[in-house]
Amino acid sequence: MKDADLNIFFNNSKSTAIVSFIQLSKQQGTLMQPKNIKKKINQLITIAVNSMNDGKHDTAIKIFSKVIEFRQNDSNLYYNRGLAYYGKKDYAHAIDDYSRAIRINPDFDKAYNNRGLVYFEQGNYDWAIEDYQQALKTNPDFDKAYYNLGVAYYLKGDNKNTLTYFAKAIQLNPNYDKAHYNLGVAYLEKGDHITAIRHYSRAIACNMQNEQAFFNRGVAYSNIGKTKEAYTDYSSAIKINERYYKAYNNRGIILAKAGQIQLAHADFSKAIACQNKDEKAFYNRGYVNKKRNHIDDAFKDFCEAMKLNSKSANVKHAFQNFTQMSLAGDPARQHVGLMYQYQGENKKDIIKLSKKVKLEGDEIYVVYNRGLLYYCHNENKDAAISFSKVIKANPKDDRAYNNRGTVFFNADEIEAAFKDFSTAITINPENNKALFNRGLLLCQKGHLKEGISDYMKALKSDPKSAVLHFNIGLALYYQGDPSAAIEFFSKSIRLKPDNDKAYNNRGVAYFNMGDMDQALRNYEKSISLKPKIAKSYYNRGLIHAKGGNVTQSVNDFLMAMKFPKGIETFNMGVVYGFRRKKEKNSE
Repeated sequence: MKDADLNIFFNNSKSTAIVSFIQLSKQQGTLMQPKNIKKKINQLITIAVNSMNDGKHDTAIKIFSKVIEFRQNDSNLYYNRGLAYYGKKDYAHAIDDYSRAIRINPDFDKAYNNRGLVYFEQGNYDWAIEDYQQALKTNPDFDKAYYNLGVAYYLKGDNKNTLTYFAKAIQLNPNYDKAHYNLGVAYLEKGDHITAIRHYSRAIACNMQNEQAFFNRGVAYSNIGKTKEAYTDYSSAIKINERYYKAYNNRGIILAKAGQIQLAHADFSKAIACQNKDEKAFYNRGYVNKKRNHIDDAFKDFCEAMKLNSKSANVKHAFQNFTQMSLAGDPARQHVGLMYQYQGENKKDIIKLSKKVKLEGDEIYVVYNRGLLYYCHNENKDAAISFSKVIKANPKDDRAYNNRGTVFFNADEIEAAFKDFSTAITINPENNKALFNRGLLLCQKGHLKEGISDYMKALKSDPKSAVLHFNIGLALYYQGDPSAAIEFFSKSIRLKPDNDKAYNNRGVAYFNMGDMDQALRNYEKSISLKPKIAKSYYNRGLIHAKGGNVTQSVNDFLMAMKFPKGIETFNMGVVYGFRRKKEKNSE
């Protein structure tokens, strides 16, 4: 809902009239009987709940906030407002409201459960588990809390507890299709395919539109050699979701093994059309193209697979063997330079191979690949010359502009880099690498709004980038919006759970919002992940200093001193700590 729409709602809706009537009654005391006030407040709550169900979370929050003025000790109101904040992904305020509801009603099982869900969304699985368990202490028959525990333990890699809690959820609710599905996942990973099939079948019986259950049951059937049943399940998944690329890929494997090469090629191509970032489909189509004797197409597919996942042992092996074979046939013809973009575990192998390969000639693709080779060896000047030649020959080559911009950036030629990134984006508005690079430059120059805009556009084509989410969080924080920053730091943590910087910076955001408990938890998590970083100790020291715990704060500042940049943080911290002590003594 737009702001203008929201204003219209509050200027003309029934809810405003009710609020005004209650306020008037409160002021004059005698105009309404208590039962009438209660009736009007309940009407207002109903409007808020309906607004929340319609996705109008801001409207619901405003109404709940107004009603809380009249019922400040009503735990349900804080709980419901927490739901609205959760609905709009404002996790900091959602946690605050659930916590208030718990303080008013320490046995509020749903508030514990939902606060656990927020912690879970933020990647704080241990904190989530604590809240789910607390919910079960007050309500031992809470099937959703058992289910949520199972999910949290699954993501922590604790298979035993995963199985235990999903089973308890099913014991309380035998038709809990999500619990059956996840039990299937756990047993499949454990290697118990028969039990996995049984639970997937139960999940399908509860929900015939569950394409993931069909797909996973197909995987289980395939693992025990029942390819006919697997083929049927993959086809069922595709019938429910015609863009289910994993199902196309797996069905293509069955067809390829059966010698149905053309049909397999069609399935792999459909998988790529649905999701062109799945290295498995490119890898599989590459082998099918090789069998079809379409060598150039096979080479391109292996290149794409390598670009998408250079850490895959199968992809790396296939790519390197195929590349060396191609080089032996015609070294000047192949796009060897593509290799220099894929800087995974194979970087040393690539550099070793590059010494044996001479990309000579004036054809544009050779010049472009030679630029990549120079860039790989940090020869920025020669790399820039090569990319400039490509641009002169083809002024619409957005990749060349982006690569030359990267070279300029590494050489600290910021304005030239910015110009090249912008040109690349003008040519191809979906060039997410150029968008990321320009966003980074804009933020460094202090143009946060424009930088965030570029990051957001890049995020559309790369939604699972932990780095992008982290950078957006930083920019939002410096823009003065710590609540929004927390959301993106949390997403970065979910994508990369060992991201100590994201925990530290999320702690800083909570600190600036005045939530010391959450800030402390995040700093401690950051320290547990990387115990030799000065900033986290310094930040934790600030919290102790703010609370008047001078000894603990100085201990943290002393720890910070042991690590790079620790001296300056120690000095700043001690000054802050003693200033806080002086302020506290003068109060």
